[in-house]
Amino acid sequence: MNVRFPGLGLDFNIDRSAFGVFGLPVYWYGIIIALAFLLAVILAVKCSREFGIEPDSILDMVLWAAPTALVFSRLYYVVFSWDQYRDNLVDIFKVRKIYLILNY
Repeated sequence: MNVRFPGLGLDFNIDRSAFGVFGLPVYWYGIIIALAFLLAVILAVKCSREFGIEPDSILDMVLWAAPTALVFSRLYYVVFSWDQYRDNLVDIFKVRKIYLILNY
């Protein structure tokens, strides 16, 4: 992918994936989302005492909310893409399958 800043005279060629883990690519957008989530948690812990909340309560909430959000976001996707999963329900759990569809 080519990123250009014509007014500055800069031109960068950036690969979509940052690196691979066990043969699976890790994309830049995933790294950016993970860093944003981590920074949000750090900021919430730092500011929690101003609102009368114990920092441990923030971490406890994150440990429950993050996995719950992932499960329900996948459920939302499956419900609105039911035609893809109707005949093979096992594909609901294959979250990396979208990678295979996009790259082949």
